[in-house]
Amino acid sequence: MVKQSAYPRRIAYGETRLGGIWFYANTTGGKNEYLHLVLGICEGPIESVDTIFFGDDAIAIDANGDATTEKYQDHFRAKVHLGDQTTADADLIAEDANWTSNHKLLGIAYVYCRFKHSAEVFDGGLPEVSFKITGANDIEDPRTRVIGYTNLTAACWGHYLRTSRVGPNIARENIDIDYQSDATVICDQDVDLKAGGTEKRYTLDGAFLTDTDPEEIISSMVESMAGWQVFTGGLFRPYAGAFTEPVFSVTSDMVIDAVEIQYRKPRSQRA
Repeated sequence: MVKQSAYPRRIAYGETRLGGIWFYANTTGGKNEYLHLVLGICEGPIESVDTIFFGDDAIAIDANGDATTEKYQDHFRAKVHLGDQTTADADLIAEDANWTSNHKLLGIAYVYCRFKHSAEVFDGGLPEVSFKITGANDIEDPRTRVIGYTNLTAACWGHYLRTSRVGPNIARENIDIDYQSDATVICDQDVDLKAGGTEKRYTLDGAFLTDTDPEEIISSMVESMAGWQVFTGGLFRPYAGAFTEPVFSVTSDMVIDAVEIQYRKPRSQRA
């Protein structure tokens, strides 16, 4: 978990695991029976929070957010917010007078965690809480213009460029959608795996801190699809790396001089 008074936002794509960022902590009840933690995850909206971890242990919760993992039953509750919320957490408002209806955390994915004190259950102290998530789900697929979840790298590239709150805020008309669509098609190709099955050619699964230089983030994105980005004619164009069949053949009729063959020396004769 991150415990800093100021910390840059994160933007997450695909499937990744992130430690919680302390937004708020307070205790209530007799002898400080309950610890209330608000742990930020990343910029929202995101698709889902899939698993909550204490250290390396996955914690199961039911539909109400109550822990069903035997050790933590009656001692842990989690309320998940995916970053599309419009109101503050009602449970936290009811249990802690310091948290009000104004604390909406708009546009931020976070989890409200309530721990019930027990020296036996939490014998090692407060656990390190992290979350396995499926990230941003407001990404436009340039091929269909449909907005939703995807981790195809070229689509995520366009999402980051156009993001106003945490990205470069590039206008849509300054992105070459045709080139982005072509790159997305390449990213979406199924690649055979040696062990069997397939996977998409290029996906983006991870997170960026928003205080990172945007050029560095963009460079990492395009490199992850074995490609590059160019800016020409007022447009940003992404390219994704992929093999294409040759479309030009060289024949003997094209040779205008004698052909010299340079033989490769055997390894034993090389200096």
